[in-house]
Amino acid sequence: MKEQRKSPRKIANEILEVTDQITGMQIGRVVNVSADGLVIPPKNNGVQK
Repeated sequence: MKEQRKSPRKIANEILEVTDQITGMQIGRVVNVSADGLVIPPKNNGVQK
């Protein structure tokens, strides 16, 4: 399947942790990045506790 994005995505070479600055909790890791955005899947798979 051909890529349809305007900006190609780059896969992160290292683990890039994302932390909520208010709570200090880790919310996920950067998976890939482009000039238009990035993907951070939730650490808890979107399930709220």
